[in-house]
Amino acid sequence: MQVKCSFLVFVFCSLFSLMRGQTELVFVDSHDSLPLPGVVIKLPNYGTINADAEGKVMVPALCFQDKDSLLLELRLVGYETRPVYIQKGRNVIGLMSRDNTMNAVVITAQHDAVRADQSIHRMRVIDRKRIDQLAAINLEDVLVQEMNIRIGQDAILGSSLTIQGMSGSNVKILMDGVPVIGRTDGNIDLRQINLANVERIEVVQGPLSVQFGSDAIAGTINIITKKEGRSKWDVLAKSYAESVGTFNNQLSVQRNFQFGYVALDRFRNQFDGWIAGEEWQSTFKDWIADSGRVRSWKPRLQHGMTARAGWNKKGWRVDAAYQLFDELIINRGVPRAPFGESAFDDTYHTSRNDARLTLIKKWNERWESNQVFGYNQYKRRKNSYVTDLTTLDQTLVTQEGSQDTARFDLWMSRGAVYYNSKNKKWSTELGYDVSYETTIGRRIADQEQSILDGAIFASAMYHFNTHWTLKPGLRAGYNSAYEMPIIPSLQMMWNSGWWSWRASYANGFRAPALKELYFFFVDVNHNIQGSQDLAAERSHQFQTSLSKKTEWKNWFGKTEMLLFYNRIQNLISLAQVDATLYSYVNIGRFETAGYNVEQTIYKDNWKGTIAYGGNIRESSDYNGSLYTQEGSASLGWYTDSRTWNVQAFARWLGGNPNFMLDQNDEVALVRGEGYSMIDANVQRYFLDKALSLSVGVKNALDVQAVNLAAGGGAHSGGAGQSLVAMGRYYFVSLQYNFKK
Repeated sequence: MQVKCSFLVFVFCSLFSLMRGQTELVFVDSHDSLPLPGVVIKLPNYGTINADAEGKVMVPALCFQDKDSLLLELRLVGYETRPVYIQKGRNVIGLMSRDNTMNAVVITAQHDAVRADQSIHRMRVIDRKRIDQLAAINLEDVLVQEMNIRIGQDAILGSSLTIQGMSGSNVKILMDGVPVIGRTDGNIDLRQINLANVERIEVVQGPLSVQFGSDAIAGTINIITKKEGRSKWDVLAKSYAESVGTFNNQLSVQRNFQFGYVALDRFRNQFDGWIAGEEWQSTFKDWIADSGRVRSWKPRLQHGMTARAGWNKKGWRVDAAYQLFDELIINRGVPRAPFGESAFDDTYHTSRNDARLTLIKKWNERWESNQVFGYNQYKRRKNSYVTDLTTLDQTLVTQEGSQDTARFDLWMSRGAVYYNSKNKKWSTELGYDVSYETTIGRRIADQEQSILDGAIFASAMYHFNTHWTLKPGLRAGYNSAYEMPIIPSLQMMWNSGWWSWRASYANGFRAPALKELYFFFVDVNHNIQGSQDLAAERSHQFQTSLSKKTEWKNWFGKTEMLLFYNRIQNLISLAQVDATLYSYVNIGRFETAGYNVEQTIYKDNWKGTIAYGGNIRESSDYNGSLYTQEGSASLGWYTDSRTWNVQAFARWLGGNPNFMLDQNDEVALVRGEGYSMIDANVQRYFLDKALSLSVGVKNALDVQAVNLAAGGGAHSGGAGQSLVAMGRYYFVSLQYNFKK
């Protein structure tokens, strides 16, 4: 009876308010000022009201009962609950997120910027705060803690990754929506992607082939750089050092204007190499000549510079950037017998030149367009020398294959037009995607090859009600080397605020890369040839996840469960086709399936996360299944003033079965040992948070290499071993951020 009376009173208040006026509430996120739909407002004695899709609520005037202010109780999952006093008229109320990564705004593959927990795609956001907590310098440092992602190491080729059991050749890495090129052995070296000017990283595990085409089968990683800030000047200086011989410096200067910004970023990263058993020297000492010239982890020197500018006025958003990158890796050889007076040395010099331009125009409340233009150039030069260790003079080796230069150029443009219905119940997207890639090199057939790829794509998103959302999509296009099929996808989501369920299906397509088609390398030890008979990879991916948010007193938590299944037909792999010849071939069917369970808990100034998962791989080229498991945990604490932060991260990786060449150069199944990694750090802020000092330890359990069940491999840490990490080491980071 009381409920009915309250409802009648509320209806009466609502009707009466038409004559006396209303009070408007607008709820926004305190961090980014974007609207917050779904806020639950409890009106004293009258019940509750929910904020609409624009974060707005109309409060009947009579509910004030002749008072000038009204006390409300507010609640939104993932945000701090607190009472708020409102006045008659319009009130803008900001709510503080418990975790910015959970409620971060994402743009990858979206019709409009939305919060991660409201995205129909399962999205993982790594914001600047977490990047700093991990003391991350490059993309490898960040992804090494992510579930369903494994990082591989090679002394020369750098670090690579697999997502959901699929290799890096099926992962699309973007910088502000522009593809990063320069794959070596199918992978992009993650250590070459510096995070000096990065605002956040958006990771989608699963296919986005409709939006981004080839390579976006296993996942997409979109790196978002910084844009304009609120202060007039923003200057950042940072130094970072590790006990294994790393010393990095970074300087960023940004000038913000009323309608835009200009910025210049500069970094220098130096690593002098590392070998097992090497002791950390806090002071200089005399070394025996050439006693440590051979390093398991090769010395490398990186330089980078980025010029950025942006303009935002009258509905136009323009962002431009030009980026230079230069890296030198030195591979010093063992002194030659019998007298050790000379050695064979290699150098690997990589340069990148990347330019990108983004144009966004909001024509009105319903129409918006977005265009991205990019040019990337990747050049890698290998030189082999005979070094005279008595004079340090170097002479180029004349043997065929000892010197090589490869160059890749990519011109691309992608654009889309978005339309939102008046009631925002549905939206559509129609876009194009075109790229032209060329490669030049002595090891490329005819010394130069190219591929043109163009497509149109469309998707529609329909909100059946406040809970159900459906998004189908299609892509059709042209590839100069392969016939491209029509690629469909379908995503759906049910979200009640506390519960959310997502399910998706996508069809994937990957045309063979230029290197897989036209690369050849023949010398006394190698005979590797590309194949123009390759078929394109076709794939089917299914994924579903269920998450539940819970709140009890001062506890808040989120539980998530994920299941995935991927099937690739005509998987491309490098294989031995006869006694001496290796070539890229289609191995037929390749399948992965797996699961992941994750629990996150917040309480007062504590945050903890624990996760466990596994995946199984099957392929038509071998009998049986390959199964591996993994787990992770993290724990963080901060003071109320947030001047102290303490973080600890742990990752366990079970034995990973794979195929390698054994000592007889035959393909054999090997399984590496499982291992665990633990990192920890303490961060302290000074001078009103302008100055920060971080100290910590990485790889606290001193993992260096894992034993393999059989054989060894090229660039491995020794027969029967595979490189993992550089043992236990310590770091210190000092950062000063001046804002005015």
